[in-house]
Amino acid sequence: ERINVEEINVFLRENGYLAVETYLKPKGNERKRIAKLFKELADFYLYSKRDFKKAVHFYEQCCKYWCPEDNQSKKGILGMFGSNKTVPHPEDFEDDMEELDELFRIYMSFAFACFLNSDISRSEEFSKRSIECIIKGYGSEERFLTMGNQKPFRMSRIALDSYLQGDKEKAFRLLNALTDCTRCHYCVHAYCYEQDLFLARIYEMEGETKLAIEYYKKALESSRNDAEAYKAIKDLEK
Repeated sequence: ERINVEEINVFLRENGYLAVETYLKPKGNERKRIAKLFKELADFYLYSKRDFKKAVHFYEQCCKYWCPEDNQSKKGILGMFGSNKTVPHPEDFEDDMEELDELFRIYMSFAFACFLNSDISRSEEFSKRSIECIIKGYGSEERFLTMGNQKPFRMSRIALDSYLQGDKEKAFRLLNALTDCTRCHYCVHAYCYEQDLFLARIYEMEGETKLAIEYYKKALESSRNDAEAYKAIKDLEK
């Protein structure tokens, strides 16, 4: 379920990006709704605004509110950038495959944001948590990749996690294999958009700016309304 724009605007206006826990005291399933709102905000700042520090903050809050109980200290959380370095493990409270799948994607984006925010150690930590969600939900990485008809989508995200854990060879091998991979069932692109977008992300992290721009442009050609590719090109060409 997508959070509507007005709900996000009200949330931001009332909260002013500060002291979230001073007025949000959700319980039960309401905590997860708040967590998914934070996830929407984090994705927005990471992919559309490229404000990595804010993205990291909101991914932290997403993990915090996903858990059924919040035992984290309030110290260091009250400000927009008062990062709480101890991030809880919402995956410990999940057994549902779909929810673990979503946490896998959240952790992958969280790790990517940390890397771009120059926090390499946390990036590695959250990319490991991402893969652990897959193993808990599917039994193995291999089963995750072979189940269903979204193999390119899943391979590209495993590739990014692999890169963030230092396995560059595996990351590029998985992404290069997408050239001959059966498309995701919902794909409407002339060629694999996931391959171009994730190669762009990895080349950007590698410091290969020209290659990153080249692949972001390919992704934008395939998906004309892609805010991430548009903003990345604009920033990297400065």
